[in-house]
Amino acid sequence: MEMYLFIKSESSNPSKTYMLRLRVLTRPGTFMLRIRVLTRPGTFMLRIRFLTRPGTFMLRIRVLTSLGTFMLRVRVLTRLGTFMLRVRTLIHPRTLTSHLRILTRPENFKVRLRVLT
Repeated sequence: MEMYLFIKSESSNPSKTYMLRLRVLTRPGTFMLRIRVLTRPGTFMLRIRFLTRPGTFMLRIRVLTSLGTFMLRVRVLTRLGTFMLRVRTLIHPRTLTSHLRILTRPENFKVRLRVLT
């Protein structure tokens, strides 16, 4: 199952759109993702289009720090409200693991991200 993220930058060039390839490696609910990041850290508006399931979601993500352990503040601009995504580096700077908790619902999601830059 592959999905694509279309990213519009808010700061540098609002008209420029980037694409991230997002692959779900396990069943939905576990959310093992492989992401190829084509942008640099900053504040971005994410447009997520699910190619395998209907629905488009808008996310606002701000990287609050740069290296090592950092926080991503993610705002879902549709229904889920605001939630926090904490990402910390493990062993290798390009291998990230994160714990995702949606504040508006009691569900917890564990996400492992691999940045292929």
